[in-house]
Amino acid sequence: MSQTALKLILVDRDPIFLLGLQTVCQACPAFEIVGEAQTARATLELLQNQNGDADLPDAIVADGDLLGDRLDADTADTLLDRLHRDFGRVPLLALSSRPPDRQTLEALGVRGSCPKGIPGSELIAAIREVAEGRSYWHPSLSGSASLAIAAHRGGLLGNLWQDFHRLGLHQIDRQLAEITTQLQHSSLPNVDRWFLEGRQRELIAARWMVDRILAPPAPSSAAMGERRPSPNRPTPATNAPQSAPPSAAGALTLSDPNHEALVEFVPASLFELTLAKIPQVKRNNTGRPMEIDILRPPKKQQLLAIVVGQLEAVLDQLRFSQVQLTQLGSKRSQILEDIWEGAIAEFFGQYYSLWIGEVPGAVQEVWLNGDNPYTVPQELRPTLAPETLGMREIELVPALLQDVAIVRRDILDRIPFVVDLCAYCLFKIPLAIDNRAHAWDSPAARERAQAILENLTIEIANAAIQPLLNQFADVEAIKQNFYERCWMPSREIERLRNDLSWQYRRQQYWQEPKDIFESQYRLFVLGATAIECQSVYASRTQELQQLQGLRLGATLLLETRDAIAPRLRALLVSIGNGARYLLIQIGRGIGLVGRGILQGIGNSLQETRYSKNREQSK
Repeated sequence: MSQTALKLILVDRDPIFLLGLQTVCQACPAFEIVGEAQTARATLELLQNQNGDADLPDAIVADGDLLGDRLDADTADTLLDRLHRDFGRVPLLALSSRPPDRQTLEALGVRGSCPKGIPGSELIAAIREVAEGRSYWHPSLSGSASLAIAAHRGGLLGNLWQDFHRLGLHQIDRQLAEITTQLQHSSLPNVDRWFLEGRQRELIAARWMVDRILAPPAPSSAAMGERRPSPNRPTPATNAPQSAPPSAAGALTLSDPNHEALVEFVPASLFELTLAKIPQVKRNNTGRPMEIDILRPPKKQQLLAIVVGQLEAVLDQLRFSQVQLTQLGSKRSQILEDIWEGAIAEFFGQYYSLWIGEVPGAVQEVWLNGDNPYTVPQELRPTLAPETLGMREIELVPALLQDVAIVRRDILDRIPFVVDLCAYCLFKIPLAIDNRAHAWDSPAARERAQAILENLTIEIANAAIQPLLNQFADVEAIKQNFYERCWMPSREIERLRNDLSWQYRRQQYWQEPKDIFESQYRLFVLGATAIECQSVYASRTQELQQLQGLRLGATLLLETRDAIAPRLRALLVSIGNGARYLLIQIGRGIGLVGRGILQGIGNSLQETRYSKNREQSK
């Protein structure tokens, strides 16, 4: 944020809404309102009366409908046309009550758009983005409705459809911005310029197709800017405490001025890039078993996408609840458990139930008179009620949620950088990378936040499957609905369970102490086609001082190895060098002896031949 306040001009024909908009902006010390207008002509005159470029505002916040008003009855120019022609250097944010034509608005210089019904904190974030030279397009204003059936159904299909639509537009817009920047270079060769112009036309056409084919239907005014709540979680609007009264406009929600830093900064690209990587994940290349390995690829991808959505929903709740930065640490466990519970409920279904036999063989036999089973013929089993076969119905989700203590101990409590990610998304707090703070909008911070988000997604997905493997791993209905074919045999299931059990112990007593001693964390990230593991540096001195028992012994063993290994290696090298020298000298001696023997034999033969020649000559 700049040192001086950002100057704003507010434009809306509704005086009540304009009053509420003014109240929201005045609550933010980063803004200074330098003018207000209720008509197109008044807006233009307000800008024309400014004394030079230095007095022009940093942004204009205007009603989207008013921007289309004509200035005069005798001209076809609208307010937006004149602003683009005469004051195109001033960023413009349009407040719309219906989905705008983003392509047309961008062509006329509009930097962003958002609905009128969003909370004040969101509006402050949007104004700041536009005033500081960036763009802000609210995801709820997605364009015209097409293929509305999938989006209206909601659930995973509808959410993924909207995510793909936003991701497609984001990627195209990013490439268009890069090409536009390159075309501005005057030294660009003509061949390259022709190529880039052709590429620009292709991207514009592709954007039009994506916006028409994948666009979800426009949300209703009641749901504008809100996410669909989880099946087992109340909506923030009815349960979250309100820290500020409604504004005079009625549609804008004021934030507490003391909480001005709490803005909706969750970068859409952070979640969109994660969702874009998920369909490519096919394998596990980390070298360690994971709970989600047992799932079929479509189910695995579905679960990962659900976790991302649940994380975004929890961040929304934190924002609506006006949680302060200092409270995030105490709410860490609750945040993770909320994401975990929501992911289980959405993935398996809130009311999904199983029929489980109480005794071995109950699915095949009716137990009568205690110990005397009567085997039911195979062809009659489908006709019998489950209760007749000695089975009982179990609600799956409540049964899985009972393992929260085990899941917390084995997985959730070991996930790193949870508070850092929440602070980054909610408060624009810089991320510490290699013990150095990096600004929230720097490439390094975004890359690290992406890795933290992917690791969090994978770990919570594993946590969602762990209680299933503990309680219902070998249930046929579960195997048929969720497992990959190679994991369906009972032997393979038990092998995976044993590998995971060993992995938990190895992680607790060896790998985690080793990582603490080496000042690093291991993060699971989504690679091109598989889940991969990467190490990041982090100071863990306090954790190292708290190690006890076997975990402390592991670090002492590593320290002993580090202390002895170089000396032992040097000793072995010295012994090796001495042995090599000795062998070389022995070899040389043997060589000299052999050479002397050969020379002696040669001289004897020569003397014998000489003696024979002398005797023959006589």
